[in-house]
Amino acid sequence: MKRLLAATLGSVLLLTAGGAIATPPGPGKHFDCSDAGGAMSCASDDTGCVPGSKDDPSAPNVAATLKCADALAKAFSKAVKAVITCHKKQADAAFKAAPVDDEACEKGPNNGKSAKERLDAAIAKVSPLCTSTELTFASAEETTLFADKTNPLSLDAQNGNVYCDSTMGAMLIDASGDDAGWVPHSGDQLKCADSVGKELGKLTAAVIKCHIKMADQFFAGKDFDENVCEENDPVKHKSAVEKYNAAMTKLTTKGICSQPCLSPANRTALGASVLAQVEGANVLVYPCPTTTTTTTTTSTSTTSSTCPPPGMACSCSGGTPLEYKFKTVIGAGSCGHLASDTNANFFSLACSGLYFGGAGVAVPLPAAVPDNFFNVIHACCDGSTLTLTGTSSAEAGGNLCSGGSNHHNPCISNFDCPGGTCKFLHCTTAGCLFGPPLPIPNSAHMQAPSSTCGILTITATATGTADCSTGEAHTINLPLNDNLFLSGDQLANRCVGGTSPGAPCGNACGNLGACAGGGTCTNDTARCTGNGATCCSDADCGANGTCETGACVGGANNGKGCITDADCPSGFCKTFVQPCPICNSSTSKCNGGPNDGLACTPESLSPNGDFPTSHECPPPGGLAIGSLAIGFLLDTATLSKTAINAPDQSNVFCGFCKNKTTNSFARTCNGSPSGTACACQPGPPCNTCSGAPCLPVQCNPANMNADCATVTNFTSCGQRTSGAFTTADVARTIFETGSPATGVTTGGPPVASTLVSIFCIPPSYNILVDSAGDLPGPGAVALSGNAQLLP
Repeated sequence: MKRLLAATLGSVLLLTAGGAIATPPGPGKHFDCSDAGGAMSCASDDTGCVPGSKDDPSAPNVAATLKCADALAKAFSKAVKAVITCHKKQADAAFKAAPVDDEACEKGPNNGKSAKERLDAAIAKVSPLCTSTELTFASAEETTLFADKTNPLSLDAQNGNVYCDSTMGAMLIDASGDDAGWVPHSGDQLKCADSVGKELGKLTAAVIKCHIKMADQFFAGKDFDENVCEENDPVKHKSAVEKYNAAMTKLTTKGICSQPCLSPANRTALGASVLAQVEGANVLVYPCPTTTTTTTTTSTSTTSSTCPPPGMACSCSGGTPLEYKFKTVIGAGSCGHLASDTNANFFSLACSGLYFGGAGVAVPLPAAVPDNFFNVIHACCDGSTLTLTGTSSAEAGGNLCSGGSNHHNPCISNFDCPGGTCKFLHCTTAGCLFGPPLPIPNSAHMQAPSSTCGILTITATATGTADCSTGEAHTINLPLNDNLFLSGDQLANRCVGGTSPGAPCGNACGNLGACAGGGTCTNDTARCTGNGATCCSDADCGANGTCETGACVGGANNGKGCITDADCPSGFCKTFVQPCPICNSSTSKCNGGPNDGLACTPESLSPNGDFPTSHECPPPGGLAIGSLAIGFLLDTATLSKTAINAPDQSNVFCGFCKNKTTNSFARTCNGSPSGTACACQPGPPCNTCSGAPCLPVQCNPANMNADCATVTNFTSCGQRTSGAFTTADVARTIFETGSPATGVTTGGPPVASTLVSIFCIPPSYNILVDSAGDLPGPGAVALSGNAQLLP
């Protein structure tokens, strides 16, 4: 927000130089004015929306109330400063060779005085004024901030940016493992690091205070220059950033910062990084209401696709096929691998597995590809060659109403679903769905709140080729949009027995409620690793290990808590995290979400706890955080993708224009290098872009940084973290191996086949999702299934 404002007497109104009132975005609108046409008082670099109500969380289409959001912002500000104080005490004690464990100071239990306990108390106090979206996002942000150093956005991990001089060798501040950081060489270096940490805490608090003022003023319909408060005060020079920079200049004059990692330039970069993080997390405190775009089909035509005259008579066994159908199954074994510069096969890629992110991904992989779903593509035969093109919803059939008065009944368009939506389940043109809702549970220790549910929608007519003589399929272009919901665990407790088994009960882990129709409300959150007892946190397990969101099924550890299958010899780890509502296979009813209790048809047979899901059981709309464009190019051949060493980053598979100092990524109108900078959610129409989408700027790492040369402040080409999918090594090449449907015949039975794809995933610009998924970065998938040629 770069403009001049003049204040009237008493600062009652802020006016532009021309004297007209600068209109702010109203309740429910984005702070950056991307959806507030005509608004002039905008915060172009801030995520989030003006709260929709002052204090009524039940008001229609309200994602946040002002009183709750402001209180949460203040509570998080205090928590950050408190943890920084804990880290200072820990560093000072370690320097004196009297190390202390700071867990009691950070997390407790400490008679309610730890940073986390105080934050929990503040959230509980204001919760009656909060929407479920605010409380869900607050839980996710708290989980991230108080995670250990393996999560790069945690306060413990960022402690290593302040106590950063590793030249002392093994003298870690916290040798036990939670906190990153090193003991400074000297007393002066300790004073320097302590001062930097303290000033970063002040910067965080000051920026959050600006956000609170902005939300309050915009909600009241008043102008507010967020940039003057936050970054550039041309008159008094008392903006948050200017105060931080002034403190750093003063620190330089003292001459006590001799460690290279806290040079003046690096300290300035630390301030910029903290500012970017607070800006990005603003949407978690001031979330946006769901915007639904409905497309109504006015025609119910069932006209079939036509084929051009063939050059040769169709030679397919069984006759001329009209459609190619692929239905997924639960695959087994390996369908690919990673190679590094020193190891040709150091990491196996599972069949029916979905992988994403660089080497820093924090979500245990792979995510499971749903089984038992299918899509149909129209086929035109010429000899043995099949030209594949997308089918319409009328051609493919199988559409169902979700919600409304005609729920669970067939439909052709939204017109057939009053109060609901027609779900196009099997077609392959724009607007059709690809598979059931996709859960991505984050089963890492205590990271369930950052779990997501994805709705995959096809964005353009599918194309490709196949050969009926060999069963091969090539370059099936299926561009997808992944609409993301930061949903966490939708079913913390579930009913066992009675007439509603699996239904949600209670409203939080440990807060058990009643089960309609009898039954027992049971913890569905986690189990202790030592004895399998129910738990909500590590404190519940005591000497019986840690509290994890999965339980072993079978094997020696049957029933005990787990994170991955590796924790369950001769068994598997079944998750308790349900990011998407469940379509209960025993009752055929939705468990959780806005359609809880309504009829549904399970779309997956997977035995894991995050399935089956169904589009008749959607996630809560208020938890939507944006979308990702995913370019599936499916094939039955062996595919590979090799990373490039770019000037500012090695082992780059996927290039996006970035700021190499802050590791943040550009957003412009239409994703053009010369486009206007924007801050809208990626994908939907953006007001800043006159209705065009606000997108990341892609670049080819083989062109070095040339593609980003004109993108202001984002002149480096790279991904979030080098490599792919694992920290075991830094991947150089990704391999995925498909398999043809050998022996397939027209009208014959389904034949086993594997379709694979390697692709790039852009940033979501949600700080929790991008951190957990290490996005932007590469992706890979192996769809195990059965192919069929239909006459």
